[in-house]
Amino acid sequence: MAYFHTLAYRRLAHGPGARPGFIWDCLLGGTDHYPDDRIAAQMLRRLVPHLRREALANRAFRNRAALHLLRRGIRQFLDLGAGVPPCTGSLHRTLLAQAKGARIAYVDHDAKVVERIRAHLAGTDHTTALHADLRSPGGVLTSAEVLDLFDLSKPVAVITTNVLQALTDGDDPRGVLAAYRTALAPGSALVLSHPVSADLGPTQAEGLSRTFRDIGSRFILRTPDDVTALLGGFDIIPAHPSGATTAIPVDRWGTPDRPPVDNPRPGVRLLYGAVGILPGPDERHPR
Repeated sequence: MAYFHTLAYRRLAHGPGARPGFIWDCLLGGTDHYPDDRIAAQMLRRLVPHLRREALANRAFRNRAALHLLRRGIRQFLDLGAGVPPCTGSLHRTLLAQAKGARIAYVDHDAKVVERIRAHLAGTDHTTALHADLRSPGGVLTSAEVLDLFDLSKPVAVITTNVLQALTDGDDPRGVLAAYRTALAPGSALVLSHPVSADLGPTQAEGLSRTFRDIGSRFILRTPDDVTALLGGFDIIPAHPSGATTAIPVDRWGTPDRPPVDNPRPGVRLLYGAVGILPGPDERHPR
């Protein structure tokens, strides 16, 4: 394994380079990835053997949450750091199958990922893809793509699943989310998942960070309490069936209308998530 890692790191450091959006596509069983992405995905799976299952559980969590919010009346969905939509289980296909009036905007900072998103969206009404940095809420929300598709006087579901680990504490992820929250109408929502360090050993944690660092990205692990704090200003929807109002493993999150799959997973639980609703002005309280 050490020999494999040496060769892989040399190629990732000096070759064309892997991209996080394509690495996760590989882990999800997609087709939008290249040799270096597959090398990185293999390295990550050696570090965390159940990583593909975690990626699939995260996608299922996002879709359960989005469908629940659709049932609550939200029709506008802003997916930040979206990555490449898979052929099955993509957000836009999931939502449009249930509500033809749903509108989905994908945002990613990687131009090549946005190029692939646009190819997947070709001919699909009520969707768009924006090349932008999620750390610039004003730039995202005032872009022509978003303004042409959304009515920002109505609720929007902001989706940040498996992306905020690329933001350091210096990037102030909580402040970034607060800026989106301030710009949104009451009744909007935040769907969030994030990798945590709780179940990882030191070698796994360092290996994950080093792999993403060597491809020019970041992988910041946080605690479950840190993840919960990112939803400050939102009222967290109690998870079903546990009733938890904190971030929990994504495979355990559900609602009465969209319960989690009863399929306990052994091994590391890397991704924790929660969903929050933005209360009206008279209902808001500090967290």
